[in-house]
Amino acid sequence: MKQILIIFGIFCWLPFPLAAQKGVEIYGRIQESESDEVVPFASVFFLGNPLLGTESGVNGEFSFEVPLTALPDTLSVSFVGYKSVKIPLGANHNDFILVRLDFEQQQLEELVFEAEENPAFDIIRQCRARSAQNHQRFQDGWEANRYVQTLLYMKDLDDWPVYQSMSKEAKRILEKYYEAPKSSAKGQIPIPVFAGEGQTIRKGMGSGNILEENVAYRRNGLGFDAESIFGSVLGDQRYRIDNLFQNSIIVLDKAISSPLSDFWRLHYDMWLVDSTAVVAEELSYKILFEPKVKSGIFFEGYLWINQQNYALMKVEMKLPNTSGINFLEGFFFSQTFQKNELGYYQSSTTNYQERIAGIPMVPKIMMNFSIQDQEAMHHLPKNLDSIEVMEVGENIVLDTTSELITQKFNHHFQAIEELERGSRIGLVAKSVNAFSSGFFDGPKYDVGHFLGFGLYNNLEGLRLGVGGRSMMGTEQWYFRAYGAYGFRDQRFKTLLDTKYIFHKEHYHILGLQYVNDLMPLATTSFARDPDEFTLRFLQWGDLARRNPFYYEKFDLNYSYRFSRDWILFANLRHYNYEQADISNEMSSEHTLDPMFSNELALGLRWTYDDKSVTNKNFRLFRSGAQRFPVLRLDYAHGRANYQSTILPYHRLILDIRNTNSPLLLLGETSYRLQFGKVFNALPYPFLQVHQGNGGLLHLAGTNQMMNAFEFVSDYWGSLTLRHFFNGTIMGRVPGLRWLNEKTKARLIVEANIVWGGLSEESRQFNQDYILGSDAAEGTDALFNTLDPNIPYLSFGYGLENIFRIFFVEYWHRLNYLDQPYDVQRNGFKIGFAIKF
Repeated sequence: MKQILIIFGIFCWLPFPLAAQKGVEIYGRIQESESDEVVPFASVFFLGNPLLGTESGVNGEFSFEVPLTALPDTLSVSFVGYKSVKIPLGANHNDFILVRLDFEQQQLEELVFEAEENPAFDIIRQCRARSAQNHQRFQDGWEANRYVQTLLYMKDLDDWPVYQSMSKEAKRILEKYYEAPKSSAKGQIPIPVFAGEGQTIRKGMGSGNILEENVAYRRNGLGFDAESIFGSVLGDQRYRIDNLFQNSIIVLDKAISSPLSDFWRLHYDMWLVDSTAVVAEELSYKILFEPKVKSGIFFEGYLWINQQNYALMKVEMKLPNTSGINFLEGFFFSQTFQKNELGYYQSSTTNYQERIAGIPMVPKIMMNFSIQDQEAMHHLPKNLDSIEVMEVGENIVLDTTSELITQKFNHHFQAIEELERGSRIGLVAKSVNAFSSGFFDGPKYDVGHFLGFGLYNNLEGLRLGVGGRSMMGTEQWYFRAYGAYGFRDQRFKTLLDTKYIFHKEHYHILGLQYVNDLMPLATTSFARDPDEFTLRFLQWGDLARRNPFYYEKFDLNYSYRFSRDWILFANLRHYNYEQADISNEMSSEHTLDPMFSNELALGLRWTYDDKSVTNKNFRLFRSGAQRFPVLRLDYAHGRANYQSTILPYHRLILDIRNTNSPLLLLGETSYRLQFGKVFNALPYPFLQVHQGNGGLLHLAGTNQMMNAFEFVSDYWGSLTLRHFFNGTIMGRVPGLRWLNEKTKARLIVEANIVWGGLSEESRQFNQDYILGSDAAEGTDALFNTLDPNIPYLSFGYGLENIFRIFFVEYWHRLNYLDQPYDVQRNGFKIGFAIKF
């Protein structure tokens, strides 16, 4: 959601678009006949000499040199889903060529085969079966350089109200770096918003596993920090699409089945359309594929497969306009392979474009990605740890081939820098970016998070605060500070967090954090890490009913990614708990004495082919769909002190989670599964306090319909499940289909399951030390515990993606209904979320 908010904010104010390529002898542009929209990655070649040709670029334009003897000839232009166009060129041709492609109207069902099997099926099976012996990515002991370019811009601004207010200074900057296209449907220069490029070293580990390390990179964003989550996802090479042999290909936040996946027969129809195609001077089969489920989210396009060894030679594919991905108007993908000196086929060039349109008050957004791979060779004796990652804005030292491309790409970075520095656009963009990130970015210091600037509750009264963060002018040091004051309780609250970053790519960080705040007890739990919004929301209003504590924490922390998939965590912590005085707000028979603990914690985090990035606070973040869950195992040993009694303890937690995990044809699922155990008796603040949410607003990471402070456990298991159907049901049911088409609403279901209990040892300890040993049997006004034979159950269902912004759910609490306190059995939950 944060990524969409950043895009939404920036493009509500930025009014301008990008450069077109200079024409050479044979040059022109390819566009759709109906919409005048450009067609990238279309094949352009001479019929008389197919080796003379190229592909259209991301802006639909093409250019290539031909010898004078090549003319006259006929130029052929084609791309999946369009009718091919043939244009005769005379001997003296030197004009701009405007090619208009019409959509292909032919119905594939008209193709008729005899009783024998469709020949395309056997070709695909052979290609998949021989992929490990044909393709470089499945081998081990090799190394190759990769160069990646990323460019995000916007275009088609005539109908955008803000376009008319574009400043003269901004126009001057754009004209300085970009030339107007030789011929353009609307005569506009696109406006750059993000530019990124980098060089990586890829090492084959066998079985398709590739270790990829950044050698150098630079990124720049207009109005937002290029090192933020949004910039990291755009510029991170791990998010590039380049492998059709995996089961799922991630476009935006959707995992889409590949035409070469294990499930290709389930999702795609295949047709052999040409047995004489030539790719890289090798005879190939040309296979057309299309989705079996027209309303599903699947690709359509062509595969070229070598006739001799069944190696994949070329791919052209796109997502149809009916794909059902929010705001995605178009997706075009092209990839070519060549045989290297090691005897294997590897990708040489990969290009794809994502078109975003339909966001209110926002012009069309184009995201272009280009990948160039050098030939693989046997491992070089090079220590990746000794290679410095280049800072943003520095010149990249690349190989000879890439240097020329880098020089051509420089003007995008320079234009973005001048637009941000030399026009009011940069100031407006930064202000809107602050709305989505919570921080007002400055040259050296960011001020925020703005949710902490002010709030009100019945214990602190009016609370005012201010905070900020900074990298201290370096790439190694990070510092964040926050201070607040409550006018009713007359106490200061503080957050101080500093980190030294040894190596960002390896998540090699040493940090020290100090927290002193008034917080609901459940938000201090070691098993939960609430986001800024959830924490500040739970500090609003009736804080007294959430069992608040003055919570103090010292945390010396260390992390290190010691392999691609594994991260080690170590923490040395000190906790202080002081229960807040709530006697003026509600009756309270029992008050805990202050308590503290010291503990050493170790953690291991694993996920296959990890694609996590870090935000500006250096917290790990997973963007979009991921093929594998994250597993984390944490162990802690500590010594608590309550009423001068030393209480040693051990704690073990296993956490498994995934976001937007594809579930065949039924949509995608997000889940979090957790098991934990605290060994030895402790006061309940050191146990698992299950975070409830009984309010109208849906809060992520909480148990819906459970009261804020209701259940405490020292052994537990919990499952939070959220499934998005993505239109697979509403798009097929009459009546619901109409609602889906008009509002874009889609079905969603959620469930919370919490199992747990309290050991007799812990129950007796809290009875004796907190209630008093002389308390009546069964007296326990502090908290409830779960029956280990009856897990807490609640579930909700409703509509998400309502006008692509809101979701509404109706929830039911299924058990633990007969309690001596009020519980909410049913209720609505509403929320704000933008999804692709």
